[in-house]
Amino acid sequence: MVDIQKINIGTSADDGTGDTLRNAFSTANDNFEALSTLPEKGDKGDKGDTGVGIKKITSSKEGKVVTLTIQLTDGTKQTPSFEIS
Repeated sequence: MVDIQKINIGTSADDGTGDTLRNAFSTANDNFEALSTLPEKGDKGDKGDTGVGIKKITSSKEGKVVTLTIQLTDGTKQTPSFEIS
């Protein structure tokens, strides 16, 4: 399974403890790249019948937090989230 990296949002706004804007977007780009390399829906991949693909991706927003729900063909799901400002 692909590892999704968390963006360090720091302790509070503008306190200098989180990732810089550039690093945060670099991490976001890496996460999207990782997700785009997952097998397509129904693709058995290199593992034959046991391959896992993406079934559905949805997003939700609560306040400043955006959460993706990635449902996989094996019934599991990933839920990476990040904060926007």
